[in-house]
Amino acid sequence: MSHPSSTPDPLVESLNPLVIRGKLSSAQADEVYRAVSSSQTRPGGPTTDAAPATGWHRPRLFAGLSVLGGTLLLAALLIASFNAQGGVVPSEAPGNDFSWKPFLIMAGITLLLGGLTVAAHLLLSDRPHQRLVTSVFGAFALVALVGTIVATWDSDALVYLSAMLMLVGGIAGFWYFRGQVLVAVAVLGGLVFISQLVSDMLDDYDGGSGSLLSTGMIFLAYGLVVAAAGWRFSCRTLAAMLGGGIALVAMWVTVVAIGILFQFSAGSGEQSAGPDGLRTDIRIALVLGMLVAVALVIGYVFTSYPGYLVLAFVGAVTLPGTAVVVASTEHPLRWAMFYAVLGAVLAALPITLGWRHQREQTASAPQATQPPGHGAPPEGPPAGYQGRL
Repeated sequence: MSHPSSTPDPLVESLNPLVIRGKLSSAQADEVYRAVSSSQTRPGGPTTDAAPATGWHRPRLFAGLSVLGGTLLLAALLIASFNAQGGVVPSEAPGNDFSWKPFLIMAGITLLLGGLTVAAHLLLSDRPHQRLVTSVFGAFALVALVGTIVATWDSDALVYLSAMLMLVGGIAGFWYFRGQVLVAVAVLGGLVFISQLVSDMLDDYDGGSGSLLSTGMIFLAYGLVVAAAGWRFSCRTLAAMLGGGIALVAMWVTVVAIGILFQFSAGSGEQSAGPDGLRTDIRIALVLGMLVAVALVIGYVFTSYPGYLVLAFVGAVTLPGTAVVVASTEHPLRWAMFYAVLGAVLAALPITLGWRHQREQTASAPQATQPPGHGAPPEGPPAGYQGRL
């Protein structure tokens, strides 16, 4: 296809070097150009309502105000839930612990958020940020419904039911609205379910560190399941960040909890849980947490998303220091030297290998002759390329 216009086409300018270097064939470049052009010219395409990366953009302002309004509705529901849990004095209402006023407020907020979700989905179907506004309102409505149920009726069975409602509703909402904020709601629902399950299990807690380590490993496994479940979908980054964060926090809390038990046992002279066994559990939690940090670094290598490095940095900094402090290690400077040597090796090894690889490439590269004229382009495009897309 030819482009007689004197104004250069940015897409052509971007694709031509790839074709000249052989990265794309002319047929592939032509297909990419047609696909992008058709998406930009059809009604509702990106060029009709394309939002600038920065600057004042009215649809983005509307989206931000909508999210802020939904957040204030959730704040109102939170205040009403506090009143529902402690607003009735038994002497004033004997035999009746149901608070009608907070319930009506919370139910009204839930219905309002649900109505806003439907309205945004139907009325803003061709507007920018429609997916964001709809998914946020849907997530808020789901959280409001669960909060109304849990704050009104005190029952462990309802906690399980509400958690499953968030989990299933978040997954279904993400599938329908394609809004990633609903993934966070689903993850929160699963976390509430596991937390209630662990709370029921710890009712028979025997005071040993084994139960604490097992609990931490349950949350670690849940975090890994979250990251793995979202890896094949568009929510890969969010799911991996949430899953990795849950796993790292679980191991850090486990280290701190076992460390508190260790300090209490050492201070009271009790021998029910030996110091050696407690230190071993701390080290197990430390190793598991560091493996999660390594997995996050691998995730960065695979996806180039820097958030994984930030999360890995937080885990790799906090876990070793916390483990050494709470375990009252006799020789903390030896551990400091160990981590220093290990860190120096890991930091210097990639630089050394990269430098050697660069030297080998430079030595093996053929000496290219300078074409006529400084900065002249290559002699011609590869075979099959006709100078156009």
